[in-house]
Amino acid sequence: IVQGYGALGELLLRGGHPQAAYTCLSTAYHVLPPGSGQRPRQLNYLASALLRCGETLRAESLLMTSIHLAHDNDDSDSVWHALARLQFLRLDDNCSLKGHLDDVTELLHDYVPAPKNNSIALGFLRVGQALAAYRRGHHAEALSKIQFAKPLFEKQFPYEYWWALQLEAFLMDNSAVADAAGLKLLQLNPVFPPPSPNVLDTSWQRLYLPEENGFMPLARA
Repeated sequence: IVQGYGALGELLLRGGHPQAAYTCLSTAYHVLPPGSGQRPRQLNYLASALLRCGETLRAESLLMTSIHLAHDNDDSDSVWHALARLQFLRLDDNCSLKGHLDDVTELLHDYVPAPKNNSIALGFLRVGQALAAYRRGHHAEALSKIQFAKPLFEKQFPYEYWWALQLEAFLMDNSAVADAAGLKLLQLNPVFPPPSPNVLDTSWQRLYLPEENGFMPLARA
């Protein structure tokens, strides 16, 4: 049940329905068995939905709780995912961490686990650090962070890899490679769900999902 609501929440989040996604993800969190080790991961998902809803401070609170829980449970993956989200959250003007150290791993250094070279979360963290560096006018540092993130996305995460390519191309003023990779991805055909005659609650099926996929915002400037 937790996985089902979690998957539905992610689908709705990518489809542009953050409030509905939050409802699903909140349900997933509240049906977890007592003492479940999944709590930090579910808090990270909830924080993602809150960020899309513009509720920065609530998202920040959940991410800090996730970091403490995951750190106590030696759940390094959830720590990295929480840190990555916090790094992006720092780009928001309403974040209470804003004005402190630009690198969230320096600010929360006591909680940073050993890095995993194949971690998707580490890739997201580096992209967030790159955007922060670019805002400060440190273009070389931003490019270095993006080039670190790229190989972490390349094998299993084609849209995220394209996103990193776009940012690298922007920093290097060369869009040809990113445009070519993006064109292939945008030409993928959508996969429509099969009919579900036995579903008792069809309220989620009445939500409009856009025809363009949820990664389309990454194609815009």
